[in-house]
Amino acid sequence: MLGVKTSYGVSLLIRNEPESAKLSLYQKYVPDIQEALPLAKEDLPSKRGQLTPMEVMDAPLRAGDLLHGYQAVADNLPNNPRIHKAKGTKKIFFKNFMDARVNYVILPLAKDLMPESQASRASAEGYLASTVLHEICHGLLSRLRIVSSRSCLSRSSKLFHCGSLTLDAPEKIVFYPSDLSNPSNRSSS
Repeated sequence: MLGVKTSYGVSLLIRNEPESAKLSLYQKYVPDIQEALPLAKEDLPSKRGQLTPMEVMDAPLRAGDLLHGYQAVADNLPNNPRIHKAKGTKKIFFKNFMDARVNYVILPLAKDLMPESQASRASAEGYLASTVLHEICHGLLSRLRIVSSRSCLSRSSKLFHCGSLTLDAPEKIVFYPSDLSNPSNRSSS
């Protein structure tokens, strides 16, 4: 309530070079994705020329506030909207946590709840693609301001019904469903 951080977490990260290199596919499309949003140009400060670093990491150790509860598979840093606008954001994907979520949650649920023809299409690659696009959106739509749980202020609010807005609503609006991982769905650049 006072804007004071009351808990801290630490994570040991080891960069996974081969997996990080695969993310270059997404990095080159970030400005095009933003410019394709149905918003006025003044609501779209261009991402052209801004770096969009993306790295895949293994996190063999988490401690403090990161040790318990929900285990994030990705992060979009920093959390400061002014830095987002001026310099862009860095996306980090935690491979070992993502693999665990896919192997112990997503695939078993898909097998139990979906018809076999659909469940067999669930994959770690599809989950990674969805997560990457979700994190890209955190940087693209950083101008959305949430004032309270019932209202928001933004020139781009015409995209949203703010009464039921959640923190990840913009990401879901932009990228679900999406399939940039399928080459037949991409235009050549």
